[in-house]
Amino acid sequence: MGASNQYRDLWGAKVYLHILDAEHPLARPFPVDRQFNGDFTEHGIEAFHISGHTPGFTMYIYGKVLFICDYAFPPGSRMQLNPFGPQDETRDRAARILEVISERSLETVCGYNFIADFNSWREDFKHLLDRARQTNKLH
Repeated sequence: MGASNQYRDLWGAKVYLHILDAEHPLARPFPVDRQFNGDFTEHGIEAFHISGHTPGFTMYIYGKVLFICDYAFPPGSRMQLNPFGPQDETRDRAARILEVISERSLETVCGYNFIADFNSWREDFKHLLDRARQTNKLH
């Protein structure tokens, strides 16, 4: 939600928020133009409800760009899943991310504070999930 009010004020952007996140007290101070439930496509932007990190976490694809926000960061070998929120669900729902991007010809990943090459990011993400699954099996 961070800067959504600024995008709205500066460029007249419409703010969409998954209904499960719109109900959260931290979201209440921010104006939301439309609440949604599930996946949708509008104006060439594809939205995919993932869940995990937050109940309504949604990733977006526009053109050849994946917008992953803060689900996993930073890019590279130190990548980790977002530590805020339910860790088991975040790890388990990450499989949906791989499912959605598996047949895509993407080029770039935009995170909350990074831009990365898609192919490198995807490999790092796969390694992260493999490590997370192995760690979970040990517990």
